[in-house]
Amino acid sequence: MSDIMKQILKFFLIYTFLITLVSGKGFAADPPFLKFMNDSWVDSLLENMTLEEKISQLMMITAYPQQNDASKNQVIQSIKELKPGGILVMQGNPVKTAS
Repeated sequence: MSDIMKQILKFFLIYTFLITLVSGKGFAADPPFLKFMNDSWVDSLLENMTLEEKISQLMMITAYPQQNDASKNQVIQSIKELKPGGILVMQGNPVKTAS
């Protein structure tokens, strides 16, 4: 590659970097959950939760709607006992699973 081509490439890369830096489009936007960082409602909930409840909120339970009644009852019992942060419906749809 000739010296002129190297200089043009170098200029183009620096120019692109600077334009991206100045425009701010090269940076990701803040995630939406950050708006709750200093929310009094969220803070009051967290203050009243035990360590076990906070850990449970990090867990997700899987639900397979096409399982037998014993398995469904086990999932229901786990939800009541653990109070997980979410439920993954692995087959079917959430509305049918809930009924």
